[in-house]
Amino acid sequence: MYFRLCFVVMCILVDDGSYCAQFRLTENRRSCGRTPLSEWPKLLKPGTRLCVECQPLVMSGGGGVGMCTGHGVLNRETRWTAVGVPGCRGKWVMTTPHAHCRCPADNQFSFVLV
Repeated sequence: MYFRLCFVVMCILVDDGSYCAQFRLTENRRSCGRTPLSEWPKLLKPGTRLCVECQPLVMSGGGGVGMCTGHGVLNRETRWTAVGVPGCRGKWVMTTPHAHCRCPADNQFSFVLV
């Protein structure tokens, strides 16, 4: 069963009011590992654990009120798509509930929902 489509981009913005959760990748397309555009999509492999953050700039409802499209469902498999990487998409499971937090900017496995 699928709920929402997620979009993932490798960047960190500075805003208050963010929330985040941990995800485990369960599936990806081969195109993630074949892109000449960037190295980071090659890290998106099944079994990889990610910190994924939702920031106020992209929350529905505007002004940091609401949630990001595709922010996941606890312990349910949902879909993700990597922005700017043609064909790079897959499935993941949110393994922790949403919390008011920030993903570490120095972690190669930190992503932002857009």
